[in-house]
Amino acid sequence: MVFALSVIALISGCSVSQRALDDAQRRIDALKAKGVPDSSLSTALVYLYQARDCNQRGNKSLARLSADSMRILIAQAEALYFREFNQTQADRGFPHFHH
Repeated sequence: MVFALSVIALISGCSVSQRALDDAQRRIDALKAKGVPDSSLSTALVYLYQARDCNQRGNKSLARLSADSMRILIAQAEALYFREFNQTQADRGFPHFHH
């Protein structure tokens, strides 16, 4: 029982760093600048805002879950962008870009 409580305390004690949130915002901004539509990033943005809000309110476990979901969605959007970019380049006869 003590071990279970220690694990819960450890999980709930981990907040999302401001650096991680800023990095996520930069990645989203970079995707927008490359022409990725807002609709492809909207759910990641919701999780980013939720992670920020939960951090401020002290709900660290929900902040961590939101940040994890946000990171996955951003990575998926980046992967989709690079796949589409490579396909466009291939269609034009240019070499592939590797990320």
